[in-house]
Amino acid sequence: MAQRKDKERELAKALFIETDKTQKEIAALVAVTEKTMTGWVAAGKWDVLRAGRMATTTQTVATLQTMLQLRSEEMLADMRGGGTTKFGDELLKISMTIEKLQGATSITTYIQVCQEFMGFVGSKEPQFRGKLADYQSQFLNLKAGSNGK
Repeated sequence: MAQRKDKERELAKALFIETDKTQKEIAALVAVTEKTMTGWVAAGKWDVLRAGRMATTTQTVATLQTMLQLRSEEMLADMRGGGTTKFGDELLKISMTIEKLQGATSITTYIQVCQEFMGFVGSKEPQFRGKLADYQSQFLNLKAGSNGK
């Protein structure tokens, strides 16, 4: 019974993190109640893992770089027009955020690497993958709690 529940939980977790399905849809697919699914999501912090998978550091940095470029152009236009700039602090903060993101290993990176590794292990030793799944979950939760550090 416990093994069956563990398998259901792992399948639900994979579906929740790797797809856009709702908790209700996943609960129906895995044949558990919505209450059980909600409990698993909360206890395992799956929402953090899902969000991390969907928002990559690369995308965030690209967005910030676009913002930096636009603000720089606005600042230059103000200066050419003889005005004083009001974007200096903002530019500095955006630049510092970009540096931090590029220098740290994000939870997204950990998730992507773990997914690739588990896929590799699963193709070689499916039973071993099942044993590793719990450790992977613990590792990712640890990294999510420490902001990837």
